[in-house]
Amino acid sequence: MRYQMPPPSTIRTGCKVTLPTLLDLPNELLLRIFHQLTAVRDAFSLAGACSLLHNLFLQSRNRILRSAADIPCRPDYGISETFSGFTRTSPSSWMIQTDKQFPYIIDMRPDLDSSPSIWHFIISDHQHLAFRETLDAFLHHFREIDPHLLDFYGGGSMDILLAAARLQEGILRNSAAAPTDFSGDTTIIALALRCLLDFHIIDIINLSCYGGPMEHDLPDDGSPVDLFNGLGTDNPPLSAKGYKQTSDDQSAVPTSLDEDIPGCHFKSNPHTMLDTIIWLSFKLLDTGDPKHWPTVMYVLLILGLIQDSLFYCPMWMGRLYKASDILGRAFQGLAQYFYLSTEGGKILTYRWDKEDYVERVGHDHLAVEHACILHDLWFDGDEQVQWNKRKKYKGLKGFPTKLVEFADGEFRHSH
Repeated sequence: MRYQMPPPSTIRTGCKVTLPTLLDLPNELLLRIFHQLTAVRDAFSLAGACSLLHNLFLQSRNRILRSAADIPCRPDYGISETFSGFTRTSPSSWMIQTDKQFPYIIDMRPDLDSSPSIWHFIISDHQHLAFRETLDAFLHHFREIDPHLLDFYGGGSMDILLAAARLQEGILRNSAAAPTDFSGDTTIIALALRCLLDFHIIDIINLSCYGGPMEHDLPDDGSPVDLFNGLGTDNPPLSAKGYKQTSDDQSAVPTSLDEDIPGCHFKSNPHTMLDTIIWLSFKLLDTGDPKHWPTVMYVLLILGLIQDSLFYCPMWMGRLYKASDILGRAFQGLAQYFYLSTEGGKILTYRWDKEDYVERVGHDHLAVEHACILHDLWFDGDEQVQWNKRKKYKGLKGFPTKLVEFADGEFRHSH
């Protein structure tokens, strides 16, 4: 007769032996098992095995799902290096490097005699104001539709931008301490709006000159070339001045405006703003607090508009066009983490339950108000049915695309 091994719970003497099971492992090891999973579905399956694993999962839900979806815990997307070719050289000018390291200085010249606009604010020196006062003045421009922005962004996008600014004002009102710069999470929406305006310069060039001058079109004496005269629109005139790579006087090329200013502020370079925005957004999602859902959603929608600006860069901005891939990677990681942290982007689904959200956020009226605004903007009229039938917008992988088109207002005009 063939020999058979006794059951693992016994030995040959018949004495009972209790072997350790998975659930006898320390919680630290069980969490490590969660973090070794490579699929979100597997994480949910393991969490559903028993109450112990379910409770462990809930304690570290966002981090476990982030790991399973292969979203880095401390993401470094290389934005500072990639966007180093787009810097601010004065309150009214930006330097853009081409593929050949050939710098253009883009100069803005708004009509100082016209009514105050967002562009007048951007080129002004606010040193006489405290940061909070400057912040309030900046957000004031988003209390109603600014024709300078409406000239490019459609009604759907402007609704999002105006609502985002209102939430930012509400967060500032509820904050105990006045911010001194953009480094804290209580000013992240304002920082995203400020960053958007830098990239909006590219939008103006795209709309006005359809590609602009090539390097060989610049005069040898380095004199300005008009990109856009501003006539017939609410956008400011723009000119470009080139600095030849072979020039003997390289000191003539302007330097970055914020090189010697620490922190993140109104005059920071775009790459500093982007880095700060992405880092703070991940930080807010890491808290697992649902009251931050509307804040991060607005930030994602603004980043979607910035990403769109880069997608249409003219040929001579080739370096910025390539940088859009890096920003796209960062946007995708953040959007997918938002999707996982908010139970599948719950605010933007049929599963949205206002009463449930009210209880989750402890009756935080500001968070509830803006969650409802985002929900209503998303399901605008009967378009909701078509949206949910589109396979490319479904699930974790489709969510970033869904956000970009929502930011653009595409869901209002796509049928």
